[in-house]
Amino acid sequence: PPMDAWLKAKAEELAQAAQQQMNDLQQSASQLTQGVLQHVDSAGAPGTKELEFGSGPLGFRLEGTLVVVVEEGRQAAALGVEVGDRLVAVDGYAVPEFEPGDLEGEQRAKKLIKKWMRDMPRPGTLTFAPLTPIDGGCSEEAPAAAEGSAEASGAEAAGDPPAAAEPAPGEAALREGALAPSAEEAAPLAEEGGPAPQDASDWDLALPVAADAPL
Repeated sequence: PPMDAWLKAKAEELAQAAQQQMNDLQQSASQLTQGVLQHVDSAGAPGTKELEFGSGPLGFRLEGTLVVVVEEGRQAAALGVEVGDRLVAVDGYAVPEFEPGDLEGEQRAKKLIKKWMRDMPRPGTLTFAPLTPIDGGCSEEAPAAAEGSAEASGAEAAGDPPAAAEPAPGEAALREGALAPSAEEAAPLAEEGGPAPQDASDWDLALPVAADAPL
């Protein structure tokens, strides 16, 4: 009968609507769970600013997750929000991160930000992070070394000669040996100033004794 067909079609329509609603609820629950899990990593990162906004206009505009405009005289400017800051959490829920060029991920993040900020109670907390990480690796030793180098350069420019390094004992002996003349070089020098000394270690120094010489 026509009534049965209508009832059957209506039942199928209601079942499909219920299934769609269930899918939407599951997706929302999954997004909320992911936001809570990411909250610790995103909101607790070094350099983040967790700011509390009251009622009224927030005073900033976003392009994706980046702050592109901060209105003077509004809450954002008074709280220290700066152009280039990145919104990382809304009321404790972490904004999903996405890679550059990931349009689907960017759209998903935009929708969540819009929904969370609309539902956020006032006062509510927004967490921002700088676009670039803060460089905390500057060392005090480097400027000190540079200052010492500058002082040394200034002393040399003023005419102070650098201190000569004393040679090691072995090096001094080698230098003395290198400066001492060899036997061939010493012979002509001895002829100019007198007879050169001769080595008598192999000579027979026994004098001849005459047979009739008295003992």
